[in-house]
Amino acid sequence: MKNIIRIGIVFFWGIGLMILPAQAADLCNRVIAYVNNEIITTYEMNKRMQEFTGYVPEELKRQDEKKYEQLFQEILDYLIEEKLSQMKVRELGIVVSEKQIEAAIENRKKDLGWTREDLLAELKKAGLTYEKYSANVKKELEWGRVIEAEVRSKILIKEEKVRQYYQDHLSEFKVEDQVHLADIFLIRENPEPEEKELKLKETLEEIQKKIVKGADFGELAKSYSQSPGAESGGELGSFKMSQLDPELQRVLEGLTEGEVGGPLVRPNGIQLVKLIKREKGKAKSFEEAHDAIYNILYQEEVKTRYAAWIKELRENSYVKIIL
Repeated sequence: MKNIIRIGIVFFWGIGLMILPAQAADLCNRVIAYVNNEIITTYEMNKRMQEFTGYVPEELKRQDEKKYEQLFQEILDYLIEEKLSQMKVRELGIVVSEKQIEAAIENRKKDLGWTREDLLAELKKAGLTYEKYSANVKKELEWGRVIEAEVRSKILIKEEKVRQYYQDHLSEFKVEDQVHLADIFLIRENPEPEEKELKLKETLEEIQKKIVKGADFGELAKSYSQSPGAESGGELGSFKMSQLDPELQRVLEGLTEGEVGGPLVRPNGIQLVKLIKREKGKAKSFEEAHDAIYNILYQEEVKTRYAAWIKELRENSYVKIIL
């Protein structure tokens, strides 16, 4: 439902993104929605809105009333789904142990490279106690179990669908052309005094003549080049074509391995480029792309089925909004 699920995950895990004011405003409390035999109040709504955004609702409304109303509806939808999810947790008899909660928190700390002290410091910045954070993690784990039972376990991606996706998106699995290059670079000031400009032109012509006569490019680079790689024969390394500027790409397209192209006029000099080796890009085989495609299709199916499932769950529940 829009971006609210993502917002919820940020709430559970993104403790560093929430900056809560020291004191919340005293707000009148009333019922704004019924969800089966439970209620959602303005206090709960305002508290959650403040947790999600770091601002009290009045400030958000004053800044942009239209965006406030949109956010209000998204958070209300989230709270309704949260109530329904907790009911489903109880219905399915899902139990998450303290050990599982601690393991999830430990994994998160490991992913972020945090110590326990780092975590506590971030929680303090976010205005959260460890107990509150732990409770949020518990809710996420419970909800994950519900989705596993109600959505993920019912998904079957057929092999024919994976293969069809591969055929329809073949260009997405093509490995890019790669080139191994060397260069000779002559530094050129801009503007260059006429005398130096003529000398530079003579040097360039001298190098080009030697290349035509079959002189070793690497040795010429060592003798003439003023680039950092001169001592190693002008070695530049290997690059994907997309990493190179358009002008150099055009020059390389017309070269075969061993040929030299240019000169290319650069802002601070002139460059001759040798194409040492070209590795033509080729499409990954179906077998190589299989797992990535399966994951794409699986995630798409999860989103589609989740949307249908939550819609049905809401339709089959008593939900009344009072605004």
